[in-house]
Amino acid sequence: MSDKTRNGKAVTASDQLNQDRVEVLIRGNSCIKEKGIAVTLGISKKSEGHIIGVLGFRKVRARWVQLLLSYEMKSEKSSHFSGNPGTF
Repeated sequence: MSDKTRNGKAVTASDQLNQDRVEVLIRGNSCIKEKGIAVTLGISKKSEGHIIGVLGFRKVRARWVQLLLSYEMKSEKSSHFSGNPGTF
């Protein structure tokens, strides 16, 4: 089973080139807003938001940070603090 070919413009807003451009913008200015990224690159906020999610960034205190902890690392970290909080 396969899809029929369709006419129309191919979706390129979230391709590798735009992912690289978004990452350069975020790393160059950690305080840049989502709308600023979308306007600078000429893509929609939805596409820009998708790219940010793929790259693993999120806003913390008005700055972009990359999520570096995996699920396993987070669960290991939480297990260390499940005991007496006064011991650390």
